[in-house]
Amino acid sequence: MTIALLSSPADIHPIMEPEQWEVLVSPIPGPQPQGIDLRYEGTYDRILQARREDDPALEQGVWKRDLKKADWVGVQVLCREALSTKTKDFTLSVWLLDAWMHVFGFPGVTQGLALLTEMCQRYWQEGYPIWDPENPEPRFAPFLWMNEKLTLHLKQLPLCVVPSEDGPVYSWADWEQALRLDQEGKRNPDLLESRAAQGKVTREKFLQCVEATPAHFYSALVEECRNILGLCEQLDRVLDASCGTMAPGLAAFKSATQAIMGFSSNIAREASEEHEALVELSPKSSGIESASSFPSDEDRQVGNTIGSRDEAYARLLEAAEYLQIHEPHSLTPYLIKRAVSWGQMTLSEVFEDVGRHAMDVQGIYALLGVSLQGAKRSPDMM
Repeated sequence: MTIALLSSPADIHPIMEPEQWEVLVSPIPGPQPQGIDLRYEGTYDRILQARREDDPALEQGVWKRDLKKADWVGVQVLCREALSTKTKDFTLSVWLLDAWMHVFGFPGVTQGLALLTEMCQRYWQEGYPIWDPENPEPRFAPFLWMNEKLTLHLKQLPLCVVPSEDGPVYSWADWEQALRLDQEGKRNPDLLESRAAQGKVTREKFLQCVEATPAHFYSALVEECRNILGLCEQLDRVLDASCGTMAPGLAAFKSATQAIMGFSSNIAREASEEHEALVELSPKSSGIESASSFPSDEDRQVGNTIGSRDEAYARLLEAAEYLQIHEPHSLTPYLIKRAVSWGQMTLSEVFEDVGRHAMDVQGIYALLGVSLQGAKRSPDMM
Protein backbone atom coordinates (compact mmCIF):
# COMPACT_ATOMS: atom_id res chain seq x y z
CA MET A 1 0.00 0.00 0.00
CA THR A 2 1.34 3.44 -0.91
CA ILE A 3 0.61 6.58 1.03
CA ALA A 4 -1.48 9.27 -0.64
CA LEU A 5 0.20 12.51 0.41
CA LEU A 6 -1.64 15.77 1.03
CA SER A 7 -1.18 18.50 -1.54
CA SER A 8 -1.29 21.02 1.30
CA PRO A 9 -0.83 20.54 5.07
CA ALA A 10 -3.88 22.74 5.63
CA ASP A 11 -6.10 20.47 3.54
CA ILE A 12 -7.74 18.03 5.94
CA HIS A 13 -10.41 16.77 3.53
CA PRO A 14 -8.41 15.16 0.69
CA ILE A 15 -10.75 12.22 0.28
CA MET A 16 -14.11 13.92 -0.32
CA GLU A 17 -15.43 17.03 -1.95
CA PRO A 18 -16.71 19.75 0.45
CA GLU A 19 -20.30 18.94 -0.54
CA GLN A 20 -19.80 15.27 0.37
CA TRP A 21 -18.23 16.24 3.69
CA GLU A 22 -21.16 18.51 4.54
CA VAL A 23 -23.63 15.70 3.87
CA LEU A 24 -21.62 13.41 6.15
CA VAL A 25 -21.69 15.76 9.16
CA SER A 26 -25.13 17.37 8.62
CA PRO A 27 -28.18 16.34 10.71
CA ILE A 28 -30.26 13.41 9.52
CA PRO A 29 -33.48 14.65 7.85
CA GLY A 30 -36.55 14.17 10.04
CA PRO A 31 -37.57 14.76 13.64
CA GLN A 32 -34.33 13.37 15.12
CA PRO A 33 -31.14 15.07 13.85
CA GLN A 34 -29.08 12.20 15.27
CA GLY A 35 -31.13 9.61 13.36
CA ILE A 36 -31.69 6.14 14.81
CA ASP A 37 -29.57 3.57 16.63
CA LEU A 38 -28.34 1.01 14.07
CA ARG A 39 -26.70 -1.41 16.51
CA TYR A 40 -29.36 -4.11 16.09
CA GLU A 41 -30.71 -3.10 12.68
CA GLY A 42 -28.20 -5.05 10.56
CA THR A 43 -25.79 -2.29 9.50
CA TYR A 44 -23.33 -3.14 12.27
CA ASP A 45 -23.31 -6.80 11.23
CA ARG A 46 -22.64 -5.95 7.57
CA ILE A 47 -19.76 -3.65 8.51
CA LEU A 48 -18.27 -6.18 10.94
CA GLN A 49 -18.38 -8.82 8.20
CA ALA A 50 -16.62 -6.45 5.77
CA ARG A 51 -13.98 -5.67 8.43
CA ARG A 52 -13.31 -9.32 9.26
CA GLU A 53 -10.12 -10.90 7.97
CA ASP A 54 -8.31 -14.17 8.67
CA ASP A 55 -4.95 -14.21 10.39
CA PRO A 56 -2.44 -15.76 7.94
CA ALA A 57 -0.22 -16.78 10.87
CA LEU A 58 -2.81 -19.23 12.21
CA GLU A 59 -2.66 -22.90 11.23
CA GLN A 60 -5.59 -24.10 9.11
CA GLY A 61 -5.00 -27.80 9.58
CA VAL A 62 -6.33 -30.14 6.89
CA TRP A 63 -9.29 -27.88 6.02
CA LYS A 64 -7.36 -25.26 4.09
CA ARG A 65 -9.26 -22.49 2.36
CA ASP A 66 -8.62 -19.07 0.90
CA LEU A 67 -8.00 -16.50 3.60
CA LYS A 68 -10.62 -13.78 3.89
CA LYS A 69 -9.28 -10.24 3.59
CA ALA A 70 -11.02 -7.20 4.99
CA ASP A 71 -12.94 -5.13 2.44
CA TRP A 72 -11.87 -1.67 3.60
CA VAL A 73 -13.42 0.09 0.61
CA GLY A 74 -16.69 -1.67 1.43
CA VAL A 75 -16.39 -0.62 5.09
CA GLN A 76 -15.88 2.96 3.95
CA VAL A 77 -18.97 2.88 1.72
CA LEU A 78 -21.20 1.33 4.40
CA CYS A 79 -20.06 3.74 7.13
CA ARG A 80 -20.41 6.82 4.94
CA GLU A 81 -23.88 5.80 3.79
CA ALA A 82 -25.05 5.16 7.37
CA LEU A 83 -23.58 8.38 8.78
CA SER A 84 -24.98 10.45 5.90
CA THR A 85 -28.52 9.08 5.80
CA LYS A 86 -29.39 7.13 8.96
CA THR A 87 -27.43 7.93 12.12
CA LYS A 88 -24.78 9.95 13.94
CA ASP A 89 -22.83 7.16 15.61
CA PHE A 90 -19.37 7.41 17.18
CA THR A 91 -18.58 3.72 16.72
CA LEU A 92 -19.24 4.03 12.98
CA SER A 93 -17.15 7.22 12.91
CA VAL A 94 -14.18 5.38 14.42
CA TRP A 95 -14.67 2.46 12.03
CA LEU A 96 -14.69 4.92 9.13
CA LEU A 97 -11.43 6.42 10.45
CA ASP A 98 -9.97 2.90 10.48
CA ALA A 99 -11.14 2.23 6.92
CA TRP A 100 -9.70 5.53 5.67
CA MET A 101 -6.44 4.71 7.42
CA HIS A 102 -6.20 1.40 5.56
CA VAL A 103 -7.25 2.83 2.18
CA PHE A 104 -5.53 6.24 2.18
CA GLY A 105 -2.77 5.95 4.81
CA PHE A 106 -1.85 8.94 6.96
CA PRO A 107 -4.18 11.40 5.13
CA GLY A 108 -7.01 9.01 5.99
CA VAL A 109 -6.08 9.31 9.67
CA THR A 110 -6.17 13.10 9.37
CA GLN A 111 -9.58 13.15 7.77
CA GLY A 112 -10.97 10.51 10.15
CA LEU A 113 -9.89 12.55 13.17
CA ALA A 114 -11.42 15.69 11.66
CA LEU A 115 -14.70 13.80 11.20
CA LEU A 116 -14.67 12.33 14.71
CA THR A 117 -13.94 15.73 16.25
CA GLU A 118 -16.77 17.42 14.34
CA MET A 119 -19.17 14.61 15.25
CA CYS A 120 -18.31 15.10 18.94
CA GLN A 121 -18.80 18.86 18.66
CA ARG A 122 -22.19 18.54 16.96
CA TYR A 123 -23.77 15.39 18.38
CA TRP A 124 -22.24 14.54 21.76
CA GLN A 125 -25.53 14.83 23.67
CA GLU A 126 -27.79 13.12 21.10
CA GLY A 127 -25.50 10.73 19.18
CA TYR A 128 -25.00 6.98 19.57
CA PRO A 129 -24.12 5.04 21.67
CA ILE A 130 -26.46 7.02 23.93
CA TRP A 131 -24.66 9.37 26.33
CA ASP A 132 -25.39 8.67 30.00
CA PRO A 133 -23.06 10.42 32.48
CA GLU A 134 -24.01 7.79 35.08
CA ASN A 135 -22.97 4.98 32.71
CA PRO A 136 -20.43 6.46 30.27
CA GLU A 137 -18.70 3.20 29.27
CA PRO A 138 -20.77 2.52 26.10
CA ARG A 139 -20.01 6.02 24.76
CA PHE A 140 -16.34 5.83 25.78
CA ALA A 141 -15.84 2.39 24.19
CA PRO A 142 -15.10 3.61 20.62
CA PHE A 143 -12.47 6.07 21.89
CA LEU A 144 -10.80 3.50 24.17
CA TRP A 145 -10.76 1.02 21.30
CA MET A 146 -9.28 3.64 18.99
CA ASN A 147 -6.47 4.42 21.43
CA GLU A 148 -5.63 0.73 21.78
CA LYS A 149 -6.32 -0.93 18.42
CA LEU A 150 -5.85 1.92 15.95
CA THR A 151 -2.47 2.68 17.49
CA LEU A 152 -1.41 -0.78 16.29
CA HIS A 153 -2.91 -0.10 12.84
CA LEU A 154 -1.10 3.25 12.69
CA LYS A 155 2.21 1.49 13.30
CA GLN A 156 1.50 -0.75 10.28
CA LEU A 157 1.29 2.13 7.78
CA PRO A 158 4.19 2.36 5.30
CA LEU A 159 7.11 4.38 6.61
CA CYS A 160 9.27 3.96 3.53
CA VAL A 161 8.20 3.45 -0.07
CA VAL A 162 10.64 2.29 -2.72
CA PRO A 163 9.57 3.53 -6.19
CA SER A 164 9.33 0.06 -7.72
CA GLU A 165 6.56 -2.52 -7.77
CA ASP A 166 8.65 -5.28 -6.20
CA GLY A 167 10.49 -3.10 -3.66
CA PRO A 168 10.01 -3.67 0.09
CA VAL A 169 7.63 -1.53 2.11
CA TYR A 170 8.24 -1.29 5.84
CA SER A 171 6.29 0.25 8.72
CA TRP A 172 7.00 1.66 12.19
CA ALA A 173 6.18 -1.78 13.61
CA ASP A 174 8.92 -3.20 11.35
CA TRP A 175 11.36 -0.58 12.68
CA GLU A 176 10.55 -1.51 16.28
CA GLN A 177 11.07 -5.18 15.41
CA ALA A 178 14.35 -4.36 13.65
CA LEU A 179 15.63 -2.49 16.72
CA ARG A 180 14.76 -5.43 18.98
CA LEU A 181 16.47 -7.83 16.60
CA ASP A 182 19.50 -5.56 16.43
CA GLN A 183 19.85 -5.62 20.21
CA GLU A 184 19.41 -9.39 20.34
CA GLY A 185 22.01 -9.73 17.58
CA LYS A 186 24.59 -7.85 19.63
CA ARG A 187 24.29 -10.55 22.27
CA ASN A 188 23.97 -13.42 19.79
CA PRO A 189 25.28 -12.68 16.25
CA ASP A 190 24.22 -16.13 15.02
CA LEU A 191 20.62 -15.34 15.93
CA LEU A 192 20.70 -12.14 13.88
CA GLU A 193 22.07 -14.01 10.86
CA SER A 194 19.45 -16.74 11.26
CA ARG A 195 16.55 -14.30 11.55
CA ALA A 196 17.80 -12.32 8.55
CA ALA A 197 17.91 -15.55 6.53
CA GLN A 198 14.29 -16.18 7.54
CA GLY A 199 13.32 -12.84 6.01
CA LYS A 200 12.97 -10.87 9.24
CA VAL A 201 13.41 -7.11 8.88
CA THR A 202 16.84 -6.05 10.08
CA ARG A 203 18.03 -2.54 10.87
CA GLU A 204 20.21 -2.62 7.76
CA LYS A 205 17.33 -3.69 5.48
CA PHE A 206 15.04 -1.05 6.92
CA LEU A 207 17.54 1.78 6.48
CA GLN A 208 18.28 0.67 2.92
CA CYS A 209 14.57 1.04 2.19
CA VAL A 210 14.55 4.47 3.87
CA GLU A 211 17.52 5.60 1.79
CA ALA A 212 15.76 4.54 -1.42
CA THR A 213 12.60 6.47 -0.51
CA PRO A 214 12.25 9.97 -2.03
CA ALA A 215 13.17 12.63 0.55
CA HIS A 216 9.99 14.67 -0.04
CA PHE A 217 8.00 11.70 1.26
CA TYR A 218 9.34 12.35 4.78
CA SER A 219 8.87 16.12 4.64
CA ALA A 220 5.21 15.57 3.74
CA LEU A 221 4.87 12.89 6.41
CA VAL A 222 6.18 15.26 9.11
CA GLU A 223 3.49 17.80 8.18
CA GLU A 224 0.87 15.06 8.10
CA CYS A 225 1.83 13.93 11.60
CA ARG A 226 1.60 17.53 12.81
CA ASN A 227 -1.93 17.67 11.40
CA ILE A 228 -2.80 14.43 13.19
CA LEU A 229 -1.39 15.60 16.54
CA GLY A 230 -3.18 18.93 16.23
CA LEU A 231 -6.49 17.16 15.62
CA CYS A 232 -5.83 14.77 18.53
CA GLU A 233 -5.36 17.75 20.84
CA GLN A 234 -8.53 19.35 19.47
CA LEU A 235 -10.46 16.10 20.03
CA ASP A 236 -9.05 15.86 23.57
CA ARG A 237 -10.31 19.37 24.33
CA VAL A 238 -13.78 18.55 23.00
CA LEU A 239 -13.91 15.36 25.09
CA ASP A 240 -12.65 17.23 28.16
CA ALA A 241 -15.35 19.86 27.74
CA SER A 242 -18.02 17.15 27.38
CA CYS A 243 -16.84 14.67 30.03
CA GLY A 244 -14.54 16.50 32.43
CA THR A 245 -12.17 14.27 34.37
CA MET A 246 -13.85 11.13 32.98
CA ALA A 247 -12.79 11.91 29.40
CA PRO A 248 -11.06 9.05 27.54
CA GLY A 249 -7.57 9.96 26.34
CA LEU A 250 -5.53 9.22 23.22
CA ALA A 251 -2.10 8.97 24.87
CA ALA A 252 -0.94 5.81 23.07
CA PHE A 253 -2.16 7.03 19.67
CA LYS A 254 -0.43 10.39 20.08
CA SER A 255 2.77 8.77 21.33
CA ALA A 256 3.01 6.55 18.24
CA THR A 257 2.35 9.54 15.96
CA GLN A 258 5.05 11.58 17.72
CA ALA A 259 7.55 8.75 17.33
CA ILE A 260 6.83 8.48 13.60
CA MET A 261 7.05 12.26 13.20
CA GLY A 262 10.39 12.40 15.05
CA PHE A 263 11.87 9.65 12.90
CA SER A 264 10.61 11.28 9.69
CA SER A 265 11.88 14.68 10.83
CA ASN A 266 15.38 13.25 11.27
CA ILE A 267 15.32 11.74 7.78
CA ALA A 268 13.99 14.93 6.16
CA ARG A 269 16.53 17.13 7.96
CA GLU A 270 19.49 14.93 7.01
CA ALA A 271 18.32 14.73 3.39
CA SER A 272 18.15 18.54 3.32
CA GLU A 273 21.65 18.85 4.81
CA GLU A 274 23.05 16.38 2.28
CA HIS A 275 21.45 18.33 -0.56
CA GLU A 276 22.91 21.61 0.71
CA ALA A 277 26.34 20.02 1.03
CA LEU A 278 26.18 18.74 -2.56
CA VAL A 279 25.18 22.18 -3.84
CA GLU A 280 28.21 23.73 -2.12
CA LEU A 281 30.63 21.21 -3.65
CA SER A 282 32.65 22.16 -6.71
CA PRO A 283 31.61 20.36 -9.91
CA LYS A 284 35.15 18.95 -10.02
CA SER A 285 34.87 17.40 -6.58
CA SER A 286 34.87 13.62 -6.53
CA GLY A 287 34.90 10.73 -4.13
CA ILE A 288 31.58 11.57 -2.48
CA GLU A 289 30.52 8.69 -0.26
CA SER A 290 26.90 7.71 0.21
CA ALA A 291 25.68 8.39 3.74
CA SER A 292 22.92 6.53 5.55
CA SER A 293 19.61 8.36 5.78
CA PHE A 294 19.58 7.67 9.50
CA PRO A 295 22.52 8.15 11.87
CA SER A 296 24.29 5.04 13.12
CA ASP A 297 24.71 4.27 16.82
CA GLU A 298 28.37 5.32 16.53
CA ASP A 299 27.42 8.67 14.96
CA ARG A 300 25.04 9.39 17.81
CA GLN A 301 27.76 8.72 20.36
CA VAL A 302 30.15 11.30 18.91
CA GLY A 303 28.27 14.25 20.37
CA ASN A 304 26.00 15.17 17.47
CA THR A 305 24.30 18.46 18.31
CA ILE A 306 20.53 18.69 18.28
CA GLY A 307 19.44 20.74 15.30
CA SER A 308 15.77 21.42 16.04
CA ARG A 309 12.94 21.11 18.52
CA ASP A 310 11.51 18.15 16.60
CA GLU A 311 14.86 16.38 16.75
CA ALA A 312 15.11 16.96 20.51
CA TYR A 313 11.74 15.29 21.03
CA ALA A 314 12.72 12.54 18.57
CA ARG A 315 15.81 11.77 20.68
CA LEU A 316 13.66 11.54 23.80
CA LEU A 317 11.23 9.18 22.05
CA GLU A 318 14.09 7.06 20.76
CA ALA A 319 15.39 6.72 24.32
CA ALA A 320 11.90 5.79 25.50
CA GLU A 321 11.54 3.11 22.79
CA TYR A 322 14.93 1.66 23.80
CA LEU A 323 13.96 1.53 27.49
CA GLN A 324 10.57 0.02 26.69
CA ILE A 325 12.30 -2.84 24.87
CA HIS A 326 15.05 -3.44 27.43
CA GLU A 327 13.20 -2.53 30.64
CA PRO A 328 9.62 -3.59 29.83
CA HIS A 329 8.51 -3.42 33.48
CA SER A 330 9.76 0.13 34.05
CA LEU A 331 7.44 3.14 33.98
CA THR A 332 10.28 5.41 32.87
CA PRO A 333 9.63 5.12 29.09
CA TYR A 334 5.95 5.92 29.65
CA LEU A 335 6.90 8.98 31.69
CA ILE A 336 9.19 10.15 28.89
CA LYS A 337 6.51 9.64 26.22
CA ARG A 338 3.94 11.47 28.31
CA ALA A 339 6.34 14.36 28.83
CA VAL A 340 6.94 14.53 25.07
CA SER A 341 3.18 14.69 24.46
CA TRP A 342 3.07 17.74 26.74
CA GLY A 343 5.52 19.44 24.39
CA GLN A 344 2.60 20.00 22.00
CA MET A 345 0.48 21.72 24.71
CA THR A 346 0.33 25.05 26.48
CA LEU A 347 0.98 25.12 30.23
CA SER A 348 -2.73 25.36 31.02
CA GLU A 349 -3.44 22.37 28.75
CA VAL A 350 -0.78 20.34 30.57
CA PHE A 351 -2.43 21.10 33.92
CA GLU A 352 -5.81 20.15 32.47
CA ASP A 353 -4.36 16.89 31.16
CA VAL A 354 -2.91 16.02 34.56
CA GLY A 355 -6.08 17.07 36.35
CA ARG A 356 -8.27 14.80 34.23
CA HIS A 357 -6.94 11.70 35.97
CA ALA A 358 -7.57 10.82 39.59
CA MET A 359 -4.24 10.23 41.29
CA ASP A 360 -4.90 6.67 42.41
CA VAL A 361 -3.05 3.77 40.79
CA GLN A 362 -5.54 3.43 37.94
CA GLY A 363 -5.47 7.18 37.30
CA ILE A 364 -1.68 7.20 37.10
CA TYR A 365 -1.71 4.32 34.61
CA ALA A 366 -4.35 6.11 32.53
CA LEU A 367 -2.29 9.30 32.55
CA LEU A 368 0.72 7.40 31.23
CA GLY A 369 -1.28 5.53 28.58
CA VAL A 370 -0.50 2.14 30.15
CA SER A 371 -3.00 -0.73 30.04
CA LEU A 372 -3.55 -1.93 33.62
CA GLN A 373 -4.63 -5.53 34.25
CA GLY A 374 -8.06 -5.46 35.82
CA ALA A 375 -8.60 -1.81 34.91
CA LYS A 376 -11.24 -0.67 32.46
CA ARG A 377 -10.67 -2.29 29.04
CA SER A 378 -11.91 -1.38 25.65
CA PRO A 379 -14.32 -3.94 24.19
CA ASP A 380 -13.35 -6.02 21.21
CA MET A 381 -14.90 -4.08 18.35
CA MET A 382 -13.04 -6.05 15.69
